[in-house]
Amino acid sequence: MLKNVNKKMIIAIAAALVVIGAATAIFVMKNKNKITATTMRLMEMQGTVTLESGGKIKEIIDNLKLNSGDVLSTAVDSFVSISLDDYKMVKIHEKSRAEFIQSGKELALNLVEGSLFFDVSKKLEADETFQISTSTMVVGIRGTSGYVFVEQGGADGILITDGTVEITGINPSTGEEIKTTAHAGQIVHVYILDDDEKSVTFSLENAMEKDLPPEVVDFLVEHPVLMDRVCQATGWDKDKIKEIYENLHTPKEEEEVKEEEKEEVKETEEEDNKEEKKEDEKDTPKQQDPPKQQDPPTVIPDEQADVIPVIPPAEPPLENTDDQTNDDDDDDDDDDDDSTVLISQLEMVMEASVDVGDTITLSCGVFPSNATNKALSWSTSAPGVATVNSSGVVTGVSAGSATITATARDGSGKSASCDVSVSEVVVNQITAESQVNVSVGGTVQVYYALSPDNAANKSMIWEIYDSSVDPTDVATVDNNGRVTGLRAGHTRIHGYSVASPSVGALVHVYVNSFGISVSPSPLTLEDDGYAEMTITASGMTAEQLGQYQWYASCSGELELDQTVGTFSNSSGNGVGVFNVRKKSTAQSEDILNVNVIVKKISDSSVVAEKDITVYIE
Repeated sequence: MLKNVNKKMIIAIAAALVVIGAATAIFVMKNKNKITATTMRLMEMQGTVTLESGGKIKEIIDNLKLNSGDVLSTAVDSFVSISLDDYKMVKIHEKSRAEFIQSGKELALNLVEGSLFFDVSKKLEADETFQISTSTMVVGIRGTSGYVFVEQGGADGILITDGTVEITGINPSTGEEIKTTAHAGQIVHVYILDDDEKSVTFSLENAMEKDLPPEVVDFLVEHPVLMDRVCQATGWDKDKIKEIYENLHTPKEEEEVKEEEKEEVKETEEEDNKEEKKEDEKDTPKQQDPPKQQDPPTVIPDEQADVIPVIPPAEPPLENTDDQTNDDDDDDDDDDDDSTVLISQLEMVMEASVDVGDTITLSCGVFPSNATNKALSWSTSAPGVATVNSSGVVTGVSAGSATITATARDGSGKSASCDVSVSEVVVNQITAESQVNVSVGGTVQVYYALSPDNAANKSMIWEIYDSSVDPTDVATVDNNGRVTGLRAGHTRIHGYSVASPSVGALVHVYVNSFGISVSPSPLTLEDDGYAEMTITASGMTAEQLGQYQWYASCSGELELDQTVGTFSNSSGNGVGVFNVRKKSTAQSEDILNVNVIVKKISDSSVVAEKDITVYIE
């Protein structure tokens, strides 16, 4: 067959293979993260770590891929970190044993003994599952971090460092199960009891900084972005955790210093002993050796008698070059600690949120910690939605989303981004007086307040609460909260936020059997600038008249001779009289206002209100 293939065809096939190979390489490079996104790999280890795969001990190498069913065990002073995908990682601590089980996007980890720390930095997709289990507990994880532990002779448990998890307690003997939900900052223990009716139970308690296991303290300090996330979720103090970290490691450092001092003392003593031994040997007389037979004197020929032997000069010392030594000068031509260390990675939370007008500060972890230049530049993809300053402080401008990016300024080209969601500030509470009183034909204003003060939309809707229960013909209310009495009786009104309809307030309305009128209405002030106004409260008994007071107020260009008064009897009605006068500054054609309110003396509740228009001629 090959003999029948001509040269041009061979060249064409070879070219096609080259193109296919290049395309494949490009695809792999572009989708490198996607290809490995669901692959479990060993990231880091220390000490003695054993991998059991298929019932056999397997050699551990860098970036080792783990398979479903693999079991990892750690010895004393050992640990191993595993990347489960781009957003999930687990660190298994010393004297621990854990089994990994994976089926597609379903991932499970069974902790047989010891402890581990897990971090899921992004909420799982709807079709993903991740569970960590012990012999008595199953923890369902969607997007959180925490510390799971197995206690010998005690209770299995979990410390949740951020987010919320669902925990199932299981009695392995009876199969009985109970469930609970715990949130950031709580420690949960699962206890197996001998009680026939209730064989498994939980204990939940809030953890403080001092309650954190050393493994958790170490992990948080070593991962500053996670530290910020955890402290925000739990309310823990970052400085306290760092202080605990220093106290944990200071004694070890002191022991190392002491050991070094002991070694130095030991070496000094050995040197002294050697010197003393040399001195002793020098002072001890030696046994005389028999005299040696001397060689005959050398006869120097006459022609050489005056010749003085010449000793060649010593060679000059070699110059100190990079190949001979590693100096610690500030020169840039050596390979020592003075060389520039570029940033290899930046780490930042994937998502954050802020309200319009509010600010949040984004933290960005820089790796390695000894990078020469840790300066960052910050940018936003949508300045109309969110802005960011040089310190990573993000300000919400308008509702929407923006990507905030931190970029290394050392020329390494490294960057990290966070998707920030900006929301409008909406009303979350309405506070209103519980009841109002109004007379038939009168009006009263319901006083209410909306929170927070910086809510974007403070529009309200007021209406009769429920027409099937509350009569609609007792009173009416407008969207400003002004109530008008129609007939004697009781009803309720409901006010709610236009932007947040679920946020509202309920007010009882009591309409009295009497009403008030003010005359003349409207009022026109002539040139003399003086007029009398009469308040008439109809339908009140003599006893009722003594229970109420009237109050009058006016616009700035008017003045009243009386602003508070009681009613007097007049033909079966309560009457109150006051005078209205215009000020000298009042201008013709001004339209002003007089307001009259009737209140119950016992509780100052408003029972009627009237506005009177005043014209200036």
